[in-house]
Amino acid sequence: MSTKTKQTGNGALDVLEPQADETTQYDDLYSRNDFSDIGDIPFKGGSVSHSPDIIPRQNNPYQNPGTLVADGNWNKELGMDINAGLANYIYMRGMNLGTVNSEEAKMYLHYSRSSLILWPQDPLDPNKGWKHNQIPTASGAKFCVMGSNGVVPGGAKVATNDPFYWVPQPPPSGEHYCLIGRISTKAHPNEIPNNISNIGGMAGYITKHANMVWRNVRTIAPKNPVSTFVVNYNQGQDASNVHFYLKCTGLPVGSDISFTAGTAGPDPAIKLEKTRVTNSKSFTAGVDSNVPEQYQTNISYSYYSNGKYPPDPSKFKVELKAVYIPEQNEENELYRLAAPLEELGAPQHIIDACRKKYGIEPVKGIVVGTDEAQAELNKAAGGTSPITGNYSQETVDTYLKVKGLKWKNVRESFFGNTYTLFDVVIEPEVKQGVETDEVSLNSASGKAGDPILNIPNTFFGASFEGEFHFEIKTHNVPKGCEVAFIGGTQTHPIQLNKTEVSSFPDFTTGTLVDLPQNFKSDLNVSFYSNGKTLSPELAPTLTVRVTHIDDDGDAANGYVSLESLGLENIVAAGGPTPAKLVGEVIIHLTPKENAN
Repeated sequence: MSTKTKQTGNGALDVLEPQADETTQYDDLYSRNDFSDIGDIPFKGGSVSHSPDIIPRQNNPYQNPGTLVADGNWNKELGMDINAGLANYIYMRGMNLGTVNSEEAKMYLHYSRSSLILWPQDPLDPNKGWKHNQIPTASGAKFCVMGSNGVVPGGAKVATNDPFYWVPQPPPSGEHYCLIGRISTKAHPNEIPNNISNIGGMAGYITKHANMVWRNVRTIAPKNPVSTFVVNYNQGQDASNVHFYLKCTGLPVGSDISFTAGTAGPDPAIKLEKTRVTNSKSFTAGVDSNVPEQYQTNISYSYYSNGKYPPDPSKFKVELKAVYIPEQNEENELYRLAAPLEELGAPQHIIDACRKKYGIEPVKGIVVGTDEAQAELNKAAGGTSPITGNYSQETVDTYLKVKGLKWKNVRESFFGNTYTLFDVVIEPEVKQGVETDEVSLNSASGKAGDPILNIPNTFFGASFEGEFHFEIKTHNVPKGCEVAFIGGTQTHPIQLNKTEVSSFPDFTTGTLVDLPQNFKSDLNVSFYSNGKTLSPELAPTLTVRVTHIDDDGDAANGYVSLESLGLENIVAAGGPTPAKLVGEVIIHLTPKENAN
């Protein structure tokens, strides 16, 4: 029969070594592995991979997260699947099993791609492991302070009031993500260990830590491209009425927009449900909210293509605006300085509501911030050269070519404007019936998780049908960078999930796709530096190639062996297979010496 003892000390792995029949009762803030978990160490219950206290809520943040620990919800499974490419708000909850306060209580959240053993730090590669994959909160913090300023009374249940915020990429086919929750208190700091190097140590870590939980989640990939942008919002010292809205120009009719802020506080919440665009020339939608003082959060806004394409990509623009509504009377100086909401492009339903609320005409406001996602053509975006090149040498029916369309992100406030932009020169050339677009990127910077390059291309298969190989090859690109592409249609998707560059100087990855004749689609290529330094001296490049594979192809029509194209890894078991390069894009990731 097991005996119960109390665990004390700092929670390290070597603090307590119970005998085989001995159980230790944890006495601090913990989260459950499953609903049967009452804090016994070691945990001898059921699943340790589906904690009910890690609660993904997709794009549905709680206005009152305290409901998660209400009597009717404490023993309910409230989690949802994860949406790839979109904002996901994730909560944690827990209970103080002790009789005294848990002090300096914090909750952290990490993620990992599926793995049978979730090493905090990979014993073979210290740069890998979930310790490097921390998920911030909606307000941008590294952790959520629990209770009242970090104090959780004995016996109390608590939930994160600032949810964790995550926009994950779709995992590779057949894989999933795992979320790892970590609780730290003054009595049990629960630092991430760096010294677990064997499976026995990992087993001990799992069973002896009631302040660690895991949850495997299913990730749902969008059927059509979704672009999500994130901007920080800080209310400052004074509470006020603020109108948040999206002003859209050039979006296709039938696409959708939305925005949300996960941190609770404003009334009503800063959230615009997915809203259908009904006018391509100009469309606005938003919410009016009373925002408390010192409120801080990240606001994410999303554009859902729904398979639609902008009628004029050069005019595509989505602006998230924050409009301060001052006291509405002529004696107020800010009112006299403000502009009518009509002139600011506010939605009509908001204007009508403000007229009713304030009983004055016109209702005025001041734009205090703008975040803009804009699609621009090379020359319009400030590139030193327009698209150049000579196509008159040969006629090309099948191609993979750069559209010259990319995102520019602009942020405006009273304190100045900032923008991220790429100076791009595209030089197309046709050789032996194959068009090659050579792209020079004259400036690049990036941090972990952010694409420093996002270049849309167009693919057209003309009379070719059957198997195509879509491939990315890197040269002199550091290990740890990542590449991806997405395109095609719902019935014929072309997708390479984010893939890490794992060899140097050359690395190749790709996917086989079966396509019909005259197939045409966009192919969006992304490169992630992940904070790695790209050396101009090494002239790193990223090459995108499309190859048609045909058993009946012959040399007279330009077909050669897969091996000669460097594709020996996909050679059919039956012997050599003829293949033909039909499109290529070469991207210089640092400035070329002869770039303008």
